Amino acid sequence: SASTSITVNTSSTASTGTYGPVCDNESGITLTGSPVPGAGETGAWSGTGVTDPSNMDETASFDPAGLSGAIDVTYTITDINGCVSSASTSITVNTSPTASTGTYGPVCDNESSITLTGSPVPGAGETGEWSGTGVTDPSNMDETALFDPTGLSGVIDVTYTVC
Repeated sequence: SASTSITVNTSSTASTGTYGPVCDNESGITLTGSPVPGAGETGAWSGTGVTDPSNMDETASFDPAGLSGAIDVTYTITDINGCVSSASTSITVNTSPTASTGTYGPVCDNESSITLTGSPVPGAGETGEWSGTGVTDPSNMDETALFDPTGLSGVIDVTYTVC
């Protein structure tokens, strides 16, 4: 008879965190898995929308552009002993409505602020946000904002986003 010893290594337990929902017209979001890979270990993200999956650490970017519905992404860690652990999560990507800004101006730099009104009006669970130079209340979460021309000149671009 013969016997042998078998070494059993304890593997890490991967975790993804939770994300979203996001709209398809939003900037990318950062995915952060755990645990953070140590020396000789690797972490990798995979799935549709993952834009830098092989950076070998616990983070990656997720770009929702062109996506819709529940998108599954996976974080995989391989430890120094070759043990592999993976975890998945689903990110809901909503299709954003088509936004319209309306037309304004011209205005003079010494005039009072004007009200910007975008469409559509954000529905339940949606937000409307204005951004750009001169926009003075971009986080009011509805279809309106103020544009202050003080100190500005030339063509100024402003953006209305609904999500």
